[in-house]
Amino acid sequence: MNVPQEYEIVQQEYIDELESGMTLLRHKKSGARLLLMSNSDENKVFSIAFRTPVSDSTGVPHIIEHSVLCGSKKNPVKDPFMELAKSSLNTFLNAFTFPDKTMYPVASCNEKDLRNLMSVYMDAVLYPNIYTEKQIFMQEGWHYEMEDENSPLRINGVVYSEMKGAFSDPEETLERFCQNSLYPDTGYGFESGGDPEVIPSLTYEDFIAFHRRYYHPSNSYIYLYGNMDMEDQLRWLDSEYLKDFDASEPGSRIQFQEPFNEVACSSISYPIDEGEDTADRTWISMQWSIGDMLDPELNLAMQVLDYALLSSEGAPLKEALLSAGIGQDVFGGWTNEVFQPYYKVTAKNVDSGRKDEFRRIVTETLADIVSRGVDRTSLEAALNMLEFKVREADYGGFPKGLVWAMASLDSWLYDDMQPVTHLRTAEIFNRLRGHIGDGYYEDLIRKYLLDNRHASIVTAVPEPGLSGRREKQLSDRLQAQKAAMSKDEVENIVKESAMLRRYQDEGSSPEQLASLPHLELSDLNRSCRLFSTVCRDRGGFELLHHETATNGITYVSLLYDISSFGRDELHSAALLRDTIALLDTRRHTYGELSNEINLRLGGLDFALNIRERYDSSDFTPYMEISFKFLHGKAVEAVSLISEILFETLYEDENRFSTIIGQLISRNEMRIQGMSHSIAAGRSLSYGSQSAAYREHTTGLEYIRYVDSLKNVDLESSGLLGRLALTAEKIFGSCPLTVSVTDDAEGFDAFASALCGGFRNTQAVRSERCFAPEPEKKNEGLRTTSQVNYVALSGPLCSASEYSGASQVLRAVLANEYLWNALRVKGGAYGILCSFSRRGDATFVSYRDPNLERTYDIYRTVPDYVEKFTAGKRKLDDLKISVIGAMDTPLSPQLWGAGALTEYISGLTREMRQKERDEVIGCSEEDIRALAPAIRGVIEKWQICTVGGSAAIERAAELFDKVENLL
Repeated sequence: MNVPQEYEIVQQEYIDELESGMTLLRHKKSGARLLLMSNSDENKVFSIAFRTPVSDSTGVPHIIEHSVLCGSKKNPVKDPFMELAKSSLNTFLNAFTFPDKTMYPVASCNEKDLRNLMSVYMDAVLYPNIYTEKQIFMQEGWHYEMEDENSPLRINGVVYSEMKGAFSDPEETLERFCQNSLYPDTGYGFESGGDPEVIPSLTYEDFIAFHRRYYHPSNSYIYLYGNMDMEDQLRWLDSEYLKDFDASEPGSRIQFQEPFNEVACSSISYPIDEGEDTADRTWISMQWSIGDMLDPELNLAMQVLDYALLSSEGAPLKEALLSAGIGQDVFGGWTNEVFQPYYKVTAKNVDSGRKDEFRRIVTETLADIVSRGVDRTSLEAALNMLEFKVREADYGGFPKGLVWAMASLDSWLYDDMQPVTHLRTAEIFNRLRGHIGDGYYEDLIRKYLLDNRHASIVTAVPEPGLSGRREKQLSDRLQAQKAAMSKDEVENIVKESAMLRRYQDEGSSPEQLASLPHLELSDLNRSCRLFSTVCRDRGGFELLHHETATNGITYVSLLYDISSFGRDELHSAALLRDTIALLDTRRHTYGELSNEINLRLGGLDFALNIRERYDSSDFTPYMEISFKFLHGKAVEAVSLISEILFETLYEDENRFSTIIGQLISRNEMRIQGMSHSIAAGRSLSYGSQSAAYREHTTGLEYIRYVDSLKNVDLESSGLLGRLALTAEKIFGSCPLTVSVTDDAEGFDAFASALCGGFRNTQAVRSERCFAPEPEKKNEGLRTTSQVNYVALSGPLCSASEYSGASQVLRAVLANEYLWNALRVKGGAYGILCSFSRRGDATFVSYRDPNLERTYDIYRTVPDYVEKFTAGKRKLDDLKISVIGAMDTPLSPQLWGAGALTEYISGLTREMRQKERDEVIGCSEEDIRALAPAIRGVIEKWQICTVGGSAAIERAAELFDKVENLL
């Protein structure tokens, strides 16, 4: 590559372990920093990030992150972010606010599409419309709201609603306060996302000043990754943007917190329901500030230590606290998204008077570990687990290049000369492996945990009714504030509210929309993705091979058909899923088993999945065991999985009680983070048998079942005995399908190891024993949240009537109509909309300040669809986004999972190609033709809301049943 003269080369080399050329550049005129990672990956990534330290908790970087994506000089449309979501083949499109940086990454496999995305993002961050449109700040950040002079004064805004939801979660709140407590003299002592109590103190003028100071190329970190013409991209960046700026000094250096002389102690409150018992509901957390992010070996070593001390099953720090009754659950870990990373140990649901005992046990246990030495097998297992993840480079929905972009900023943000410090890991792994047994890890514990005074202890204490009191205090304060206003002040708020509504109602003009770069339908691949499955009869079970290159990793799933299970057995099967790999076996204690899993495998997961047919309303429930391992370890892997399935011991009542407590604890935390999924699944279950079945395996029925076990007498209940019988029935007599994703050589090696490895079965597939009848309940489920999750579901069509046009309609509603109505105008953080191939429709809002208004909006959807017009350009854009979602690159593991789904579901390539053709050929008439079906969904009125008690009670007439979620 020839580097254009506008740039100077700072570093340049080829990095073998990354299989990438690395070039670090500085743009001479503007001072922008650039990192190029050139390789063969077709999933290309661009990111621009800015160092954005804060000096208060108004959330100004978070609000700017949202606001700059609401129109810019070249792209004056109201919401270019959503226009891109509707018109791009992007494989990733988002933005992130961190405690000290703000990042704008995009990814695409299409180079033309990537350039379009880069153009919109560069213009957005450097030339946003926030300077001329104050309404953007009001909409995305916060504003006072009154419809008329007699209306109550309210506060609304997207970030304001988002952070009210975040601050309703005790785990998230505690995490923030722990970080604040360690670094009180720096920007990390504040909440960069914004504290809802503080956000309304942010002025428009300070908002603008923050952008003007920090959003300059001199303060930027530009990243390009993948197989692309880097020279062309550099020339474009210079000619279109960077040449117009002169280097400056923004003063964004990250402050360093001086170490404490003594451990700091503090306390916060978190809300529980009025009348709830506060006994044993306190959270206690201790955290230590450890080094800085410019030491990559220390960073990896602390992740290894975390596994050996706390995170693995049977880890000594966790065991010591749980054995002493300090907490229903114990967790923590290494946090490295800040310059000064920290290690944390948290006990949840503790007696509030045991804080000193918590600290003493932590200290004594660590001292004992130093004296005896850290368990060598645990260290080896941790290193194997971490190294496997690096080799596999599978980050789910995140492209590898994006993960590398984030990792580069972990050091580059703090030292211009260290952009790949945390990407080079091979030598560090070798050194860390060599340190096992030489006192290195014991010295780390001694230096950074036992002798380190730069630490804090934070307690989070439950306060019944706190959420309601906060809402009332806010309401009273706003009422008093309005009462103290002059007539002119009231009129001004009414006027500004009306101006904001008009701004939100005004669509972008055709000329504005034309300013955005577009792909054409001709840029699309007309053919759908190919999957491959070969079925081989093994005399008792099916053996499926999905052949593909896997970089030396074998991916396996065992699927046991549990159709013969009744309702109670189904609950036992779900409980078995959550406990089986956490118990002793005949050969290993549960702690030893955890190490064996991470030594021999790259991952192990138990799931209870409902596999639906796409050519009928039928479905099959499976207990699925998924695992992966490196080539050459097939015999070890089969032996270990067999041990877990057939040799687990169901007899340790104390251990099982501990696991139940952890499950209850984690379900509580799951409710905070997944309330939208609970609401959507619950509402869908009112009319769908498969969804009703799923409620008993992963949904609210199962969560409540686990909660009912908190005081169960294991000896008299026979629960462990039933669990053993359930395991024997599933793994001994249920029909088995084995799915393998690998190349031919890896498959043959596994098939050989499989002989005799899993005893099965002359099993015969049976009809489902348990067939729950859907029951319309229309529930309002109360929590302590300050926001709501508002769902409506119903049958849109039969599987045989399904058309790809429904996916275009989904894009219309999710990215345009409902987005504008619920997020832009309503202040909800998000809106989700799905139409399944089986014909089910679901709408759900996320962190929504409204409830009745949201259902009113859902009622208007049929009329909108009935009158839908878009024009060819907009409709083509929507089709492109739908095809882009279909074509998201798949890792080998996800490709194999797709092939398995296609095989079991009856979803043929012909069906997928038909859907693709229907998407590309979709017309406005095809969309309007779906209006009667959408009206049928609304008229069936299957609704469920998970939300704050006050909001649910105000809307009680909407629901047939109102009760606490738990």
